[in-house]
Parts: sequence; C-alpha cells; structure tokens
Amino acid sequence: MTHIPTNTRRTIVLRVDTTTVDTEAGARGVPNYLHQVVISPDGLRAVLPSKKDNILRGQCRDGRKLDHDKTVRSVLNQVDLAKGEDLPASQIDFDNQPPSRAAVFSPLGDFVFVAQMEGNTVTVADAYSGSRGAQITRMRSTPHGLYIDAERKLLFTNNFLDRSVSAYDVSTIYSGKNADAPLLHYVSTVATEPLKASVLRGKKLFYNASDIRMSNESYISCASCHVDGGDDGMVWDFTQRGEGMRRTISLLGRAGLGHGNLHWSANFDEVQDFENDIRREFGGAGFMTKADFEVTADPLGARKAGKSPELDDLAAYLASLDKYMRSPVRNADGALSVTALQGKKLFGDLQCITCHSGLAMRDGQRHDVGTIQPSSGKGSGKKLAGAGFDTPTLHGIWSNASSFHNGQKTTTKDLIVSGHGNSNASNLSPADVDALAEYLRSLDGPKDDASVGSTAPPSSSPTSTAAQ
Repeated sequence: MTHIPTNTRRTIVLRVDTTTVDTEAGARGVPNYLHQVVISPDGLRAVLPSKKDNILRGQCRDGRKLDHDKTVRSVLNQVDLAKGEDLPASQIDFDNQPPSRAAVFSPLGDFVFVAQMEGNTVTVADAYSGSRGAQITRMRSTPHGLYIDAERKLLFTNNFLDRSVSAYDVSTIYSGKNADAPLLHYVSTVATEPLKASVLRGKKLFYNASDIRMSNESYISCASCHVDGGDDGMVWDFTQRGEGMRRTISLLGRAGLGHGNLHWSANFDEVQDFENDIRREFGGAGFMTKADFEVTADPLGARKAGKSPELDDLAAYLASLDKYMRSPVRNADGALSVTALQGKKLFGDLQCITCHSGLAMRDGQRHDVGTIQPSSGKGSGKKLAGAGFDTPTLHGIWSNASSFHNGQKTTTKDLIVSGHGNSNASNLSPADVDALAEYLRSLDGPKDDASVGSTAPPSSSPTSTAAQ
C-alpha cells in the first residue's frame, strides 16, 4: 500500500468537463454537491458521489437548449490519492438517474454501491471498469446513507424520508450469480414524525425524481438544485424559459411565498406554478390534469392552488422553510461583532434601508440598479431595462457563492463597492467596506439586532419574490 503522509494538507480540484459531447448518455459540466469522500479499501483512490451541472449549455452560452437529460447528471468522480489529482477519464456517469448522494465500496474494493437519493435507487458499478451492474430499485424513500457489513454481506441503507433503515443481502452480487439483492430487514427509526403530514408529503415530492409526473427518465427533481432547501451555487442559462442567466436562490428562510412572488423577475405568484417547469423543463407529465393546466398555464394568471393535492403539499413544504442557517460571522453567543455593529450603523447612514427594510430586509419591489447585462436576457419574456429585478433579502448572503441575478459579483465587498444604484456606497473607505461587509454577512434571519428601518411585513404584491 502506498503511504500517504497524514500531516499534510492538499487541495484536489475536480476539473470542469468541457469535452464530453452532450448526448443522452453523457454531458459536460461542473462537479457539484460533493457530500461524501469514500476511500477505497486499498487506500489508493477516493470516489465522490455527486452531480454534474451543465452550466456550459444554454441558448445564451452555446446556442443550445438546456434539455432535461443534459442539465444535471448523476456521476461518481474518482481521485488518485497518491498523486493528489482527479481522474476525469475514470468518472462514472449513471444514465437516467438523478444526482448521486452516497457511496460505499465492497470489502475487496471491486464494486462500489452508489445511492441516487432522488431516484430511490442504489446502483452497483464495477469500481475499475465503471460498468453498471445490479440496480436495487425496491428502495424505501430517498436512500442517502450506505454501509456494508463485510462479514454478513449485507448492505444497509438509511432512508432519509422514509424514516427507516433497510438491510439487503448482497452476497449474490459479490459472486456475480445474481443482480438481485433481497430485502431482509426493515427498521423504522422515528417513533413520532416531527413534520405535519402535508409537509412530509411535499418534502417527499420535492426529492422524488423517479415519479414520471416530476421528471422524464428520473433526471431532475426540485432537490437537484435545492437539496436540503438550499442552493447549488450555480448560475444557469434560462434563456429558453424567457429569462436569462439566473443564479440559483436558496429557499431557506423564505417560507414559500413569505417574501411574495418567486424568482428574480417575480414571475411565479404560487409555488404551484412550478408545474410549468416540471412539464416544460423537467420533461415530467405534471401533477395537474391537462385541462386544469391549460387554463392556469400563465403563472401570473388563474390560480393553480387547489387543482392538485401534490402541488399543494409541495407548497406546504416550502412554506415550512422559515429559518436561515446561522451565520458563522457572528460571535459565539450569536451577537453581532464590534465590526458588524459599525457596519450596521453605516447601513443606516447610507440609506440602504430604502430598499432593504423590515424583517425581511426587502421592499417587495423591482428595481433596475445597473446590473443588467446582455446575458441577463428578459424577465417573463419582457425587457428588463427599467423594470430590473426584485429586491433580494440580505439574510443568508454569507452563504452565497456570488451576488446579483447572474452572479456577476463574487464577494460581499465587491457587491458593496459596485454601488448598484447607491453612489455613496461606492465611495466608502476600505475600513468602512470591511465593516459593512461583516454586518451583511452576519444577517441570518429577523432578529432585534438585524432589523433596520421599518418592521412592516414584506409586500405581497406581484412584484415581490420569495426565492432570492
């Protein structure tokens, strides 16, 4: 076995795939959602179950539509630990599957079991050739944790939304005699379900790419870009949707329609309007009847609520996402730092509260603040000039990989210095920029120390948005 020093720290970059030809069997993209690093039994390799985001494709980027089977792919990235580099030629692509979430090697390292959480599937692949073998499809809902009992030749799966653990006999898979893995044990792990029934049903729908109503060929579910209610940090080319370059927005803290309409251009006034994306972009059959969809297809027109129990449950789940992740910039006791308090005063002095006010730190209006670029496209098929984008909340921006609708600023300091319609902010001293940035990065939900200006609830007008 090659000895790898334990007292060294290295960064291994997984390269962006720019060379794979986009077909039904594979596509280009960026490795993302790296939830787990699994080391092979010989210690020489590591595999990372993940998804590949094809942000190289789109009508603005390369002139081609972002098809459902060329948007996100389920992949297993491989890394040579001795050399400290990724092995792009050894990447395993799982066709007709949503993103990979977990993996585990067989005891000899010849097989790797991969859980496609949103597909309710565990796929077995040859760890060396990459060829796909057995596929365990009798899964309980959303398997996202795997463990192998080497002695008893059992595969255990932690079934996230089924609230259970299952055990499968994989002995015949090891021997090559059979591709089946009989279910031997099933144990419930939750005595009392903490979620309301409608919320749990909606969450299961949110994570279910295997339902033909959600996605054609099991590629995409809501969780593909919003796993755990957050965001994937990507900027997608949504030109074909009548929009443009759009940064994925976290759903955390928005409480569904708690901030008003959805998306950067406020083009959905109901969570149920995601039926449009499901049918037109995911390739799904949809959750409404054809007749009901035809009369409600305009997302700002007739209401979809009450037309589909499943979509109403989805709305209930998003409404339950009413909390933000705590900012790591805050003091250990949760209070603002001295520097952040200085930044809070600057925030008021600069009149940032003109647009970012109240508990939600947003005014519920659209503004053109000079961030529109040719790649910005349109908003609901209409010109953005003069209309602009909905004011985003500032809560949770500490976790954003970039800022503005198309990610054109990559740090909070860049966001401040840009001015975006406030000439005062663009003339701050470096020390003031640092203070204001620390305050902004401290914001993680309505608190007495975070609310500036009016404490009126956010506007519920059609020009406000819930998913910034």
